Amino acid sequence: MKVFPNPATNSIAIKFQLTVQDSFTIFLVDSKGQKIALIREGSSQGKNSFSFSAKGFPQGAYYVVMERKKICKFVSKVMISKN
Repeated sequence: MKVFPNPATNSIAIKFQLTVQDSFTIFLVDSKGQKIALIREGSSQGKNSFSFSAKGFPQGAYYVVMERKKICKFVSKVMISKN
């Protein structure tokens, strides 16, 4: 899973690929480990790409977490900057 730009100011882009048809859920998690936003939920196979707004979140360190079958599969750290 690729998460960019880093640091992000206005929006965060996410790209990933699933080799088999599978459901997934992607969350934004704060530095305390709390899920603070559901980014995307779906089911797919192949290349996936989308973005979401970072404008409503305070500056700081976050994690983009992808779960498949309720198991954490991918984690990427991202910084949100307000500069």
